[in-house]
Amino acid sequence: MKNLTLFLTLGLLLFGFGAAQAQDVNVTFKVDMNVQMLKGNFDPVTQVVRCAGAFQDWSPSLAPDMEDSDGDGVYEVTYAMSGNTRYEYKFLIGTDWGQDEFQGQPNRAVDVGGSDTTLAAVYFNDESAVSFPASSDSTIVLQVAVNMTRQIQLGNFDPDVDVVRCAGAFQSWSPADAPDMSDPDGNGTYVTTYEVAPNTTYEYKFLIGTDWGNDEFQGQPNRAVTVAANDTALKPVYFDDDPYVVPVGGDTVNVTLQVDMSVKILEGLFDPATDVVRCAGDFQGWSPGDAPDMDDADGDSIYVVTYPMSANAEHQFKYIIGTDWGNNEDNNRVIMIGANDTIIPPVYYNDDDVVTDLQDGSINFKVRMDVMAEVLIFDPLKDSVQVRGGFNGWGDSDAPRSKMNSNATDPLEWFLNVTFEQTGVGDMQSYKFFVIKDDPNTIWTDGWERPASQGGGNRDVAFDGVDNQEITDTPVYYDDVDPEWVIESGNNLEVTFSVDMSPAMDSDLQAVPFDPATDTLYWIGEMPSFVATQGWTDTDEMRVLMLTDSDGDNIYTGTMAVAAPSFNTFEYRYAWRSQDGTWTYEPAGFGDFAYRIRYIGQDKARNFPVNPWIMPADVWTNSEDKSDAQEISPYDSYTGLGDQPSIPVTYNLEQNFPNPFNPTTTIRFAVPQAGKVTLEIYNIIGQKIATLIDGNVTAGTHTSVWNGKDAAGHVMASGVYFYKLTAGDFTATEKMILMK
Repeated sequence: MKNLTLFLTLGLLLFGFGAAQAQDVNVTFKVDMNVQMLKGNFDPVTQVVRCAGAFQDWSPSLAPDMEDSDGDGVYEVTYAMSGNTRYEYKFLIGTDWGQDEFQGQPNRAVDVGGSDTTLAAVYFNDESAVSFPASSDSTIVLQVAVNMTRQIQLGNFDPDVDVVRCAGAFQSWSPADAPDMSDPDGNGTYVTTYEVAPNTTYEYKFLIGTDWGNDEFQGQPNRAVTVAANDTALKPVYFDDDPYVVPVGGDTVNVTLQVDMSVKILEGLFDPATDVVRCAGDFQGWSPGDAPDMDDADGDSIYVVTYPMSANAEHQFKYIIGTDWGNNEDNNRVIMIGANDTIIPPVYYNDDDVVTDLQDGSINFKVRMDVMAEVLIFDPLKDSVQVRGGFNGWGDSDAPRSKMNSNATDPLEWFLNVTFEQTGVGDMQSYKFFVIKDDPNTIWTDGWERPASQGGGNRDVAFDGVDNQEITDTPVYYDDVDPEWVIESGNNLEVTFSVDMSPAMDSDLQAVPFDPATDTLYWIGEMPSFVATQGWTDTDEMRVLMLTDSDGDNIYTGTMAVAAPSFNTFEYRYAWRSQDGTWTYEPAGFGDFAYRIRYIGQDKARNFPVNPWIMPADVWTNSEDKSDAQEISPYDSYTGLGDQPSIPVTYNLEQNFPNPFNPTTTIRFAVPQAGKVTLEIYNIIGQKIATLIDGNVTAGTHTSVWNGKDAAGHVMASGVYFYKLTAGDFTATEKMILMK
């Protein structure tokens, strides 16, 4: 009986010991990275530190990043591991072996007990201090370090070809005599040392290259350091104090925008203590309410914000005082963004760099509704007109400053005298006229005008600071449609539109390219008043005119029968509908010339001698600014009839547009008869780099788009290029400039 009792007791003890061995405990590891930061071996923004060991199969890639939650340079991580066991481990920089500590030496080891444990912090590689080179008895060693990761991001510094140096009072401010700084581990932090006198203050700065010109802090104070009696290692700083920005990934880059509010502060129109300035644009849905407040960290009145934006694309935006539209800049700003993170130089708010004289006054706004009444979409006895602009919040809540009056003796003239208090003389006041229909069931549902003179954008008038200021001496017609341009009943006019869809088929230019086999292209009317005259539903998904490509040359055409009465002003863009019902549009935005403006040619009032009329050839664009597709009046369109896409009488090679360009440009040429044509691109030393056309073309005017790449698809560098047209015995060459 005693033997059985002893056996049971031993079994229970063995079982208990086995349970203790199998129980997991938490072990927290800590490593001090401060010395590695000083040496330039570790950048906490772009690099990670990890801990790998026997407790996780020595796998750096599966180890979590260690964290430094309080920013003291000591990183920690906790692992769950079996207790009462000895483990070997080591720390490493990165996610794989190569920059691990103790290479070729024994690993670290820890004996884990039966309870949770936090280990004392150790220095990475057991380096508790920076090792300095020897110096003479009368000097100490000063180590400086600069982080170039942001300059690499911005494309300002190429580690493979560029050098960075440090020049200062400790070496007579001589960049040519300064050593190249080194980055042996390739993390973008460059280090060098100097022998300097102790107990002295020195100014210095970093520079890219071997001479002044590309140095940091130009026009600003230098860096300064006061050294004591001991060797000193300075913590790495960012070149120009411009910190690294974590990439947003994909085809997106970070763009930093800056606006100078100093003039508005002096004019009393912006109070930094109570007001905010924001930036809204196509990259964030044109939503001021969702935009962050811009920041002026150094108090220099220049406010800054960084947005992720699509790379290699044009973007439009505005600055706004406040959190909603109403007190915003007059016109959209346009920037072309490349493939790298970009810092846009500061601009003055509203491009106003002069402190303006503030005065009281009033502007007498007037608009005539003659055409809208004649084409039967406006009834001056029932309907009404408003003026809306920045001065009334682009609405009608302030009735005395928005609701216009009908002239008692001329009911087609509407007017309103709007007062201004302490407004800058010369300040541009943006506005539009707005129609209120008495019948809520009318087909004219969008009362905002799209003035032809602005390509659909806002009207503008400079404030004179006087009472009863008149906008113009000539009548202003709603939508800028002159009564002479009316298409009277009985006029059965037809107009043909054409557009080159080649850019929309290029995957480098169009995120989702146009597919001729499955997609359907449409003309989209963007002037609500004209749309109402045609009896169409005003929607961006209107399918009133489909364009087709019968000969496969990527030029799509469509002919519209114009219902009368109407008027001769065509404001439009193009869009296509995919098989799944989704739409892709040419961008528009809120700026001037967001839409094309075309007219049927007229030789005199209300007379259209050419029917059908063929509009100038368009090219699909991803630009919100369509100022290259604006016609002035039907009379100019008629006198320019020779520019229409009819059969030319001579060969001609036109100057590319735009020029300079980035990243694409359009080349237009004319051939009087069908035949073989070659259109080739050459560099400045005469090497052919691309062939745009090599085949037969029909007689007429043609366009071709060059995307700035060679035949192998490589993006070409900035510089001068030539394009050569050969057609029969005709040869012509023109010069163009690619500018990035």
